[in-house]
Amino acid sequence: YWNICDEAKKRLIIKKAFKCKKDKNKLEELLDKISMAKCEWPMVTDDDIDKYNEELSNYNLIDFDDMIYNFINIIKDISIPNTIAILTDELQDTNFPQLEMLRELQAKLQCNMIGVADDDQVLYQWRGARPENVSDFIKLFNCNVLNMGYNFRSCSDIVKASKNLIEKN
Repeated sequence: YWNICDEAKKRLIIKKAFKCKKDKNKLEELLDKISMAKCEWPMVTDDDIDKYNEELSNYNLIDFDDMIYNFINIIKDISIPNTIAILTDELQDTNFPQLEMLRELQAKLQCNMIGVADDDQVLYQWRGARPENVSDFIKLFNCNVLNMGYNFRSCSDIVKASKNLIEKN
């Protein structure tokens, strides 16, 4: 079992391992580099990433990104009955490893996949989210697309005003 390395611990580990306690720029560069590397599938490592992962291992820690990678590896080796469907909400905010995790789950479970998304609302691009994951999900799992055609979040006055503004642009 592992313990979760939160962002505060992550900063401490990087400061210690890379001797950058007083170099805020180096710390931020390393945080970004590690985060971006762990948003790719498969993860491409270098000496810095390997050193960071080794430090986590020394403390029996995994960071939030590692949970996805570990889950992908674990799901390959277990047996689960195929009586479920998987629903992924906010699909537009997924990154490559998360899409790979869904692919592994579907391959293992041979289940139906359901995705809910609004590709106009990608909020987590800084974490590797891509609106293309919506179309990739549709192709990968051979999904039917159902458009709600109705806005459940806003009152009709806001929807009408927005539609009018969009039509004039």
